[in-house]
Amino acid sequence: MKKLRLTAILTVLCLALTVFSPAAYAMDYSEYTLPAPSLSASGAVVMELDGGRVLYGKNEDVAMHPASLTKIMTVLLVVEAVERGEIALDDVVTVDENYNSGVPLYTSSVSFTVGEQFSLRDLLHCAMLSSVNEACNVLAIHTKGSIEGFVAAMNSRARELGCKNTRFENTNGLTVAGHYTTAYDLALIAREALNHELFAQLCGTTSYTVPATNMSAERYLKNTNALICSESVYGSQHLYPGAFGVKTGHTDAAGYCLCGAAEKNGVRVLTVVLGSTATSTGFGNFSDTVKLLDWAFNNFSIRSVVDKGTMLGEADVKYGSNANKVAYVTAESVRSFLPEGFDSSGYQTVVKLDEDTIEAPITKGDRLGTVTFLNESGEEYGTVELIAAADVSASVWESVKGEVRDFFSQSWMTLVAIIISVLILLFFLLTLRARRRKKRAEDERRRRMAQKRREESRRREKEAQRRYYEDFFGDDDTDGRRK
Repeated sequence: MKKLRLTAILTVLCLALTVFSPAAYAMDYSEYTLPAPSLSASGAVVMELDGGRVLYGKNEDVAMHPASLTKIMTVLLVVEAVERGEIALDDVVTVDENYNSGVPLYTSSVSFTVGEQFSLRDLLHCAMLSSVNEACNVLAIHTKGSIEGFVAAMNSRARELGCKNTRFENTNGLTVAGHYTTAYDLALIAREALNHELFAQLCGTTSYTVPATNMSAERYLKNTNALICSESVYGSQHLYPGAFGVKTGHTDAAGYCLCGAAEKNGVRVLTVVLGSTATSTGFGNFSDTVKLLDWAFNNFSIRSVVDKGTMLGEADVKYGSNANKVAYVTAESVRSFLPEGFDSSGYQTVVKLDEDTIEAPITKGDRLGTVTFLNESGEEYGTVELIAAADVSASVWESVKGEVRDFFSQSWMTLVAIIISVLILLFFLLTLRARRRKKRAEDERRRRMAQKRREESRRREKEAQRRYYEDFFGDDDTDGRRK
């Protein structure tokens, strides 16, 4: 008995460990199917850029210092203001006395002077390529009138993008109390920024020459992002094929940070690493990013979730002459960036038909609704239209009957029918009452006529009797009568 009890206990423990182990319990396929890369970064995230799905995360929702990755939001706001026509790339911007507010001396690679004039285009390149802190302040003042107003706009835009653990206190990312964000929130910001052509152009530029200003000779800028720039201050050993952005960052508090982006085989991947370390062999933000990009491209590929023309169900049809149902199929195939070996057959489908019952006639290929495909964690693979798989002709008789039925089944028609029924009933009752009154009047008239006839008959009898006495007795009696 003791052996049996021990065996049972061990069995239960094994089952519990199986259920609660990461391999079996985690719903995210990136965790239970693939080994996680080894990183020096404190926080990281890998996101499919076009779909927005997170493929990997490490402390991705933990608030950390972002350093100059802050400038992604700064440049995004300026780019959006240009697109709205509020400012222009050719605007001449004069550096005012507040340009170095909150910026310690010797923290930027390009020095500015009060009264110096730049084009807005030049300032954007200074901020994005060489991470010039003062350039961000000058851009903020030109765009919103003040640094404070611009920072408020940064926080407002972050909330609009769904950032839940982000707070900006300056335009450049220098370490101050209360200035923080997360790897995931930065991925949301960078993903939105890369949707803007001007931003994508700026972060993908490897070098830029700032023309001579009224106070300085021309300046030559090199992108600090060693993924795309061989002349970067971080060296050329981190060049990555297909990389096209985004931004570097570093402070003592934040460590080495990098938002990277690369494309391979038509798939674009976005990465964020925060708090990486530097070693004798290189800078951890770049080596971590390369590991994450390789991890994504080596372990994921574009795979079909569902093929075009796949039948997913049938919809009810009304007024059909040859069928009362029609099959619906996918109008296009759905393809997604999925891990190798992941079984996509277990997807969930969410079908939304435009109408619960489809009215004939229906032509093959007519849109009937949409279907969304989700994995076990509720992540969306994609959404595609559903179309009719066959023609369904309409029956004239069924259509007429249906139209009449539908017409009279409407709520207002029910009310009208009730009103008409009440009016008919009222008319019937009034008619019946009138007939009864007419009958009573007729009966009364007949009674009076009968009474009148009886009275006339008695009068005539009396008159006949009087004449009889007159004829028989004569009228010589003294009292006018004969005895």
